Amino acid sequence: MQNPLVSIIIPTYNRAHLIGETLDSVIAQTYSNWECIVVDDGSTDTTDEVLKMYCEKDSRIQYHHRPKDRLPGGNAARNYGFELCKGEYVNWFDSDDLMILNFIEKKVLIINKFKVVDFVISKCINFFEDGTTQELNLYRDIEFNELNADNFICNKVGWITQDMMIKKESIGNIFYDEFLKSGQEYNFIIKLLALKKLKGFFLNEILSKRRIHSEAIQIKLHTNKLEAITQKFVCQIRTYKAVKHALNKKTRNKMLGTCINLYKTFVKNHKSTPYFTKFIMYFILERGLVKWFVLSLYSVFLFFNIESSKFNSWIK
Repeated sequence: MQNPLVSIIIPTYNRAHLIGETLDSVIAQTYSNWECIVVDDGSTDTTDEVLKMYCEKDSRIQYHHRPKDRLPGGNAARNYGFELCKGEYVNWFDSDDLMILNFIEKKVLIINKFKVVDFVISKCINFFEDGTTQELNLYRDIEFNELNADNFICNKVGWITQDMMIKKESIGNIFYDEFLKSGQEYNFIIKLLALKKLKGFFLNEILSKRRIHSEAIQIKLHTNKLEAITQKFVCQIRTYKAVKHALNKKTRNKMLGTCINLYKTFVKNHKSTPYFTKFIMYFILERGLVKWFVLSLYSVFLFFNIESSKFNSWIK
């Protein structure tokens, strides 16, 4: 199909002051055969009024509310949008970001040209409220490495949510983890790559702009270190459990090692959460009682601010 329907899925929450600019960038696309599905996660501002106006302005825009029986959060909104979409290709997007004019067209051309490709990745650039922009280091080595799960986990390749346009049929039964509050794109992408063994193409062009502002989730996490580490841990361990059987030993160990390092950070700062209590039992099952005993000793040393490089090497 040379002119396939593309589904743009946008979750939103209290972005009435920003989503209009995002939708304008969708409407302005050089490629016209698209549907834009906006799913509201429970906004309390004037999002309803803004979307009513845009739906009347362009029939390709749909507005839905996240069902009340689904967990609050952008992930449930993303999944619900996917369940509603009719496009052959899918591209999730955020309600405060912007598309370059040929964002859709360029990606469709690539997928149509290379029939074996399941998805295409483009580049994004940060832009700030003062008008300045910043390139992302995320794409530094991506053109030199295969777009697979091992390379993504090992930081040899990387991209963010809006970078990926993918064939709907290639997604299958892979969904955003509705339990996660952060790291959802990491979890989703790794599950796609590891469990589906998809083929991707990197388009070395900037086709979208990510807005950096005080209300962004990642900015809020930067101000709460404990919450940031907790959410990163939860994401890491849930992703590991979902894909470990599909990864090679080296990559599995890297993922579990990241969990251990996060655990050590909590111990060092005399912190504890239920997630880390659960991890104690999970670690025993994964690595055995002996290595857990070593990790426990290490925790005692950290708690009393005693550093030991030998303990550090033993639990790797």
